Amino acid sequence: MVIWIGILVLTFGISVGSLIFLRSRGEGSAAVRNVSLGLLAAAAAATVGFGIKLPLNAVVIPLHLGVFFVGTECADGVFGAVTKKKRRGVLPVLAAAILGCFVYLLVGYVSAHTVRRAEVRVETAKALPGDGLRIVLLSDVHLGTTMDEEDFAKLLQRIADEKPDIVAVAGDLIDGNTKQESMIRACEAFAGLTAVCDVYFTDGNHELGDDSAKVFENLHGELSKYGVKVLCDEVVLTDGGYYVVGRRDRSEARESIAKLTAGLEADRFCVLLDHQPNDFDAESGAADLVLCGHTHGGFLLPVPWVAPFISGFFDADRFSGTEIRGTTNFVVSAGAGTWGISFKTGAWSDYTVIEVK
Repeated sequence: MVIWIGILVLTFGISVGSLIFLRSRGEGSAAVRNVSLGLLAAAAAATVGFGIKLPLNAVVIPLHLGVFFVGTECADGVFGAVTKKKRRGVLPVLAAAILGCFVYLLVGYVSAHTVRRAEVRVETAKALPGDGLRIVLLSDVHLGTTMDEEDFAKLLQRIADEKPDIVAVAGDLIDGNTKQESMIRACEAFAGLTAVCDVYFTDGNHELGDDSAKVFENLHGELSKYGVKVLCDEVVLTDGGYYVVGRRDRSEARESIAKLTAGLEADRFCVLLDHQPNDFDAESGAADLVLCGHTHGGFLLPVPWVAPFISGFFDADRFSGTEIRGTTNFVVSAGAGTWGISFKTGAWSDYTVIEVK
């Protein structure tokens, strides 16, 4: 979060610096006017182009431009008051705002399309196989938004190179933008990973939405065909002697966590997959490690600052990372992709390597 605040401050500094330069070149000069109009045309073209790809982009880009414009206009007013010089013309302010916003959203575009590696360490007193348990948490790929099936296959190879004991796919592999053929090819890519380790999958809300119903019809079958174990309110006792539990998404009818885990041996380590981090209190104590996604790290600033104060939005105080409640460790992934927009300015896209010792 500190990094993103720094990026925001830096890019706003670009706007202010650009404004000072443009004002110094003559507020009403033809050069300043032409540069400003050119940048305005470029911003309009970018909004239309990105909006055609994903309609929400046509909302996100103007909103960010508006914020940068207001901030730059305020800075311009301060400079005018300090220098006691009357400022004229809105075009230099608009051009400077566009430049800063362009850099800011460019970083957001890169962060959405570049999947980083996150790492978490978890301690337990319970018996584990070998030297411990190495888990990779993958969630919120949203195939077809920022990642196609070829990119996804490369990501799975990176995950295989981590040499995990298990891979937990915590939902939203697909959504309404995912084509049937892309989904099938992505499932085929799991074959290489399931040859290395066990892979478990549980549904997210986008697998269950009406917009993805046609693709979803065959998803479980295609995943199972390539060795992925689909868990829908199911429990598996692994060969390593620990449990893996997969909950249905909260957007559909599902078993309570108490009923789902009733009868499990308390001395065995238990990993729980639940796409949305909305049931922490009930899940505390029911499992040793709860793996979630859904939040996308907060997507865009200022969402991570505002949402924790909205009752019932998410149980997590943070949008990615770890939280401990009682004896239960909760890990929330920022997700490997985005939904609906091409940018991510609240967190980096990632997969999470969890070392349990």
